[in-house]
Amino acid sequence: MNIKEILDEKLYYFSLYEMETQKLYDDNIYESERHMEKRQRYAARIDELDVELKNETIFDEDLAKALLMSVDRDSLTEEYQVYFDMALKIKSYVRRIYELNDAIKIKMRDEMSEITFQIKEENKSSDAAYSKYAKASGTPDNKYSRTKTV
Repeated sequence: MNIKEILDEKLYYFSLYEMETQKLYDDNIYESERHMEKRQRYAARIDELDVELKNETIFDEDLAKALLMSVDRDSLTEEYQVYFDMALKIKSYVRRIYELNDAIKIKMRDEMSEITFQIKEENKSSDAAYSKYAKASGTPDNKYSRTKTV
């Protein structure tokens, strides 16, 4: 595979990764595992492509600089400017994915807080119902008597 093909494929997998990350944000928490598994597969392929790129850049310092965007774009040859531009697109994907990941963390934390609140409310309601039952039936109204076995 040549450099352009590797970069094209890397861009493709980053687009898929970003799409799954967006779905992870948009879907409910119960769909998370499926999206995480897909992202993991895409990340594994991206890692493989990175190894291929690294092998290509070992003997080509200008290529390495273009891919790392550590040089002025205009100082590169036309061919390497294309690689520079592709690397820039990849960096854009990475930035957007990081932003989405941060938003996902906030959303999941909020959802967990809501679930915790609902559980607490359900427990209050269960305790109130038990207390009402206990008073009506003459059963002692304390939480230890409910769990005690004879």
